Amino acid sequence: MKSSKTGFFRKLIISMTDMRLYPLILKESIFSALGFFCKLVLLFSIILSIGITADFFDAIPEYVEAVENKFPDFEINNGIFSSTEPVDAKISSYLYICTKDARDIEFSGDSIINTEDFKQVVFAVINESSIDLYRKGDKSSYMKFGQVVLPKAGEIDKQELVSYWNDFEESYLARLFVLMAFTISLFVVYGMYRCWFLLFYMTTIFFVNFIFFNKLRFRDYIKISIYISGLPVILELLSFCIAKFLPEGAAFIIMLISTLYTYYALKTIKLDSILLTAFGDTPEEKIVNAITKAQEELQRQINELEAEEKRKQELKDKKNHENSKDNNEDDNNDENKGDH
Repeated sequence: MKSSKTGFFRKLIISMTDMRLYPLILKESIFSALGFFCKLVLLFSIILSIGITADFFDAIPEYVEAVENKFPDFEINNGIFSSTEPVDAKISSYLYICTKDARDIEFSGDSIINTEDFKQVVFAVINESSIDLYRKGDKSSYMKFGQVVLPKAGEIDKQELVSYWNDFEESYLARLFVLMAFTISLFVVYGMYRCWFLLFYMTTIFFVNFIFFNKLRFRDYIKISIYISGLPVILELLSFCIAKFLPEGAAFIIMLISTLYTYYALKTIKLDSILLTAFGDTPEEKIVNAITKAQEELQRQINELEAEEKRKQELKDKKNHENSKDNNEDDNNDENKGDH
């Protein structure tokens, strides 16, 4: 069974469980391997996006309720935030929202929020025209109010914003839009992330191959690296689905597993090369070679028959031409006798 004719999911399973795949992938095109890589990243992106989208919409009612009960009246007019009093609200165990003048912010475990997992807490500090996000005491990013999804670009108040997000949470079209947005974003970001690992795998293959001295081309490095990525991607996907994050030290373990896969993949390729040298072609290749020889022999016989037919036709034409010439000479002789 050639790998180029194997379906994506079956090929993914084989790449993780059967090292005999790797000699076969050397014979497939680079485009087939790149297609496998894109499908692998897309699979990760879709499954993870489904979970993120579900969590996102499950959290909307909690946040809307917090805005209704813990936020003072406010309005956003042309991207400028104003409220009747400072905002100072603990939304959840990992999100805290306040305005800059609500209190003197000191980013430590007990000054703003009492939590054992302070490193995971995100502080959203509302300024006049933006929301600054802080994590572990450092500013990580910010969002302009004009970039936040709002019901209209002009003036909105607290009740309008609450009503909008309630409608948004109930909309199936919104869920589909968010799912597609997360999927596309993850596909691009995670695809670039995995490309860096492909470079790591290719470097590992280069050094490990000094043990086996396989004759590999550059595209072979790419193809082997892509199929080695199958197990790490699945392990990362399971980690995110179960624990919501990649556990500390998991990246090192995954890289170690990938290195072991690299070793056994190159070992299998070398063994396959030795067997071919010792015993000749594989049974599949013998069948292909026999068919090719039969086709060549049949074509040779056809060519000989065509040449023989052509030779007979040339002799026949030559004979007809000679007969026609003799008949013309006889006719001329008869005419000359008649004149005399």
